[in-house]
Parts: sequence; structure tokens; C-alpha cells
Amino acid sequence: MGDKPPSKGLLDEYLALKSFVFAFPDLGKDELQSSTFQVFAALESYEIPLLKRDLAGMKMAIGDCISASRHWSSDAVIAADSALRQRGIITLSELRRRYSKSLLKILARGQIGNDVEYYWVDGVLADESCEVSVDQRASLARIAESYRRHPVRSGAGFGGSTPAER
Repeated sequence: MGDKPPSKGLLDEYLALKSFVFAFPDLGKDELQSSTFQVFAALESYEIPLLKRDLAGMKMAIGDCISASRHWSSDAVIAADSALRQRGIITLSELRRRYSKSLLKILARGQIGNDVEYYWVDGVLADESCEVSVDQRASLARIAESYRRHPVRSGAGFGGSTPAER
């Protein structure tokens, strides 16, 4: 019980992402299993002490939502954004923008900083329809392979094993 309370910024970010994850199934698409969302519901009773770890998990769930919605038409994205905005929830378009910005930061620094970033990059590499250039895809593949061999542990990832060991 010696946990310090989370910063307002960290809590705000967590709550914004959580709202999106819980609202995603209501958008009328069934690409993700409801069990993903049940896990987050079960965590609510003891969220604060686990906030930093849960935020990393939430970001992974956001990555899953972005991947699941990659093939949606512009009209479907606009409708989803509208439904989310009406509920006061961060929009899919905003999260896609953030996700894209994160990938550019990874490319700029030339390395993956934690497991969350690794799985985002891995998802981009697995999805041939993802809008990254051939050069960016090659760089991301090189960066991901380097992380698999020598993972960086910044505390934002999970466990002590490497992605290749999971």
C-alpha cells in the first residue's frame, strides 16, 4: 500500500483509453473477442495500484482495436468517431493518429523501447495493408528483430521474458 497515487496526466490517459476499449464493441463490429474487454472490467476493482502495468495492457488493446478497424471504410470510421464523441470518448481517428506518431518515433530513434511498442510494430509488420512505405517496413522489421534478440526493459512491458520466448 506504499503505492504513490498516479499523476493526473497518467490517470487521464488511462481513463481515456479505457473508455475507448469499453466502447469499441458497441460500434457494431465483432472483430475482437469480448473476453479482451472482460479482463479490463475485472481489473476495475484494483486499478490504481496496477495503473502503470494496466496502461501498457490498455495500449496493447488499443493496438488490437486499431488493427481490427484498419479495413473499415471512411464512412465506418466517421460513424465510429461520431458515436464515440457523443459518449465523450476519445475517437478512433485520434488514436490512429497517436499510433502513427508512435511508429514514427520508433523509426526515428531506431529501437523499440518496451513490449507494447514491440507488439505495435509486430502488428504493423503482420498487416500487409498497413500504410507504411517499403523502407519503413524494412526498418521496422530490423528494429523488431533487434528487440527480439536484446529487449530493452523500461518497465512499461510485461514479465521478464523476451517476445520470442512468449
